[in-house]
Amino acid sequence: MHYELGKLIQKAAIRLGRSIAVIGSGDLSHCQKAGTHYGFKECGPKYDAKIMDVMSKGDFGQLLSMTDQEAEKAMVCGQKPFCLMAGVLDGYHPESKGLAHSAEFGVGYGICTYENLKEDPSRNFLKQQEEKDHEAYLKKTAAEDDYVALARSTIETVVAGKPLSGRSVLLSDELLNSRAGAFVSIHEHGQLRGCIGTTAPVQTSLAQEIVQNAQSAALRDPRFPAIQPYELEDLEIKVDVLKEPEPIESSDQLDVRKYGVIVSKNGRRGLLLPDLEGVDTVQKQISIAKQKAGIPEHEDVHLERFEVIRHV
Repeated sequence: MHYELGKLIQKAAIRLGRSIAVIGSGDLSHCQKAGTHYGFKECGPKYDAKIMDVMSKGDFGQLLSMTDQEAEKAMVCGQKPFCLMAGVLDGYHPESKGLAHSAEFGVGYGICTYENLKEDPSRNFLKQQEEKDHEAYLKKTAAEDDYVALARSTIETVVAGKPLSGRSVLLSDELLNSRAGAFVSIHEHGQLRGCIGTTAPVQTSLAQEIVQNAQSAALRDPRFPAIQPYELEDLEIKVDVLKEPEPIESSDQLDVRKYGVIVSKNGRRGLLLPDLEGVDTVQKQISIAKQKAGIPEHEDVHLERFEVIRHV
């Protein structure tokens, strides 16, 4: 999106007949030196070496393929301004120079210049990246099972503002004839974008359970704005079908990879699915479930565990 904004700046400059200068300003990695405020992480110098190579060469196609997570892990604040500046140069071949790099105080700073632009249709990097992304989307959706395909079809239909009744989706007997609680989780570029589910069945079939929760995850998760059409091909979707919860006596009977947990007290109830990124201890799993229920950390709770069948 930042790259697209850069293209709009280019378009405006051409329409107005103006020569413009564009500065993409921002720090590189903040974690390049031990003993500094941010400390040292191995990914810091690696990021700086990579971004300086990309930007010194003006290889903006590589810039577009670098993920937000890569920049966030290395504690970088400049990648989005760099993308915006690169968008201004889309379709042009500049004389690119890498002039300097320093991380003397643990924060990376780089200087590159781009001058003497020549039109070059082969450098339409945004179009090329969009084509690659669409190919990846087609490959991804072709490999999804019936559960995820049903959730994705529902999400794409409701986000587009179309009626669900108009879809032609083939459903297995298990989806049509069984009942279970289910969670639909949506991620975009590695970040949670929506997650709604039911701990026990409330619909007439598992298929309808998934349809209802997919709609809610896409449009009505109170933590996020509704998903927009331009996001659809970037979505990663998981469907977790819950097995019957069982009460347990203590947290010793939990395993964060195998079991989800339900905590409850005085009518308040919180649930956390198993095998979630960043949740690597039982204590953390219970703590997050308590937060979701609005139960103070120090209070004792009734514990239940459950297994899921995860569809991706």
